Amino acid sequence: MIKRTITRRQFLKNGLKWCGMAAMPGMASACGGRSAAKNRQIATEAENISLREIAHRKLHHGDGCFLNLFGGPVHGNPWRPSLSQSVKNSDSILYNYSYKPYYKDERVVPVSIDWDAVANNPELSITFIKHACIMIKDRNQYILIDPVFFDLPVVKAFTPLDFDIKDMPAPDHVLITHGHYDHLDVPSLAALIPQTHVISPLGYNSVFNDLKMNHRTQLDWYDTFEQDGTAIKLLPCMHWTMRNPLMGANNSLCGSFRLTSEPVHFPPIQLKAEMTKAGIADRLLHLNHGETLYYG
Repeated sequence: MIKRTITRRQFLKNGLKWCGMAAMPGMASACGGRSAAKNRQIATEAENISLREIAHRKLHHGDGCFLNLFGGPVHGNPWRPSLSQSVKNSDSILYNYSYKPYYKDERVVPVSIDWDAVANNPELSITFIKHACIMIKDRNQYILIDPVFFDLPVVKAFTPLDFDIKDMPAPDHVLITHGHYDHLDVPSLAALIPQTHVISPLGYNSVFNDLKMNHRTQLDWYDTFEQDGTAIKLLPCMHWTMRNPLMGANNSLCGSFRLTSEPVHFPPIQLKAEMTKAGIADRLLHLNHGETLYYG
């Protein structure tokens, strides 16, 4: 199993940074420096206009933070993610989850991928690595989405990689959808060469600056990156993001990606329901960890 490593220097640096933020006036609150009333007003205004109009008018930029205009401007308890591995306590008033009692029944499934086969096959391919991490090969270009190669803090992983990352084709583009730690993972990005081109929503400069990943493109909703016949567009999504509870949620943007002229689909669970309703559920393909779909 591949494990993340953090140096003493990195630990102290991060600790001092968080303490410094906590000491700054207004930063201890999840909504420090933001007008909740103004953001509620923006959300109400956005209810009856199109997504393109919202993006054109930058309503999703909000007041002091980006807004999830699908679910309201206020996310809730910023400390909720820290409790994701807690045992359920019916007497607790805090948000928590009850996954931990099921760990004993969960199988560990190492992820093996024949990268030589992917590289040598001329067809378009999609390889499901783990969690939200996918490698797309198109016209000999490799696009890696939300790379997570290692164990995450607090969260127990059951799909360790069973291959050397050096055997994986070097991605031409890395797409980051948002800043949650299971999608923007610093050790995983550090395993790539610093010159790798990163495409992300707005607001992640500090993360990539620390990694010295200076070849990057920031996109707002409906912005498009184009190169050599490849078009990558950032679209809206129903989600939120946070990396530091002391700074609050949605200091950075989150989004979904559309590649070239591919249509925009429903989320997976809703998509399955819609395809079943249309009588074409047999066309929905399932990929296991480490499995590659070739299309040609």
